[in-house]
Amino acid sequence: MITFIGLLSIITNLLSVYFATKNDIKTWLFGGLAAAYTAYLFIHENLFFSFIYQVITIILCIIGLKKWQTNQQSNENLLSVKHTALYVLLTFLCFAFIIFFIPYSNTKLFIDIILTTLSLIATIMLLNHNIFAWIIFVILDICYVFIGVKLNNFHLVALYLVMFGLAFHGCLKNIRKYLKMNYIDDILEFF
Repeated sequence: MITFIGLLSIITNLLSVYFATKNDIKTWLFGGLAAAYTAYLFIHENLFFSFIYQVITIILCIIGLKKWQTNQQSNENLLSVKHTALYVLLTFLCFAFIIFFIPYSNTKLFIDIILTTLSLIATIMLLNHNIFAWIIFVILDICYVFIGVKLNNFHLVALYLVMFGLAFHGCLKNIRKYLKMNYIDDILEFF
């Protein structure tokens, strides 16, 4: 049975992804709320690594809100390579956290490591308007659908099917935007 906090977590997660597909600043507000609700649920289930991920997500949502509020969202970051070092460092830090918290986690560790690390990296990529974030979110949502099926948790399946649809829409929309932007730049450069 879904608790009230669980329901709030689902609704705010869906709203966050919806607003992200629209490149709307509200994505960070709802993302922070979703992370807070989810963190509450995870700490009560003794899922410490997932709890830490949600706390980091809250911090990223605050940064995203401030960054997008100051209108620093530029199209040049759509495929930025300069943030690659940050993604690699973040991955390393995630694995360091994992090694520290192995004795405290009661989840399937390998799956938890991969999905949590990818989620964190995709969130930071989205913060910088990198379109590869959407590809990672699509892959993650597919994985969570399969996990939900395996666990016979059809609430999880339904949630991630909707999130998959939204992420796929965001992926197509941003790839189309990138291609259109580059096509126009090529035409202007030609003349």
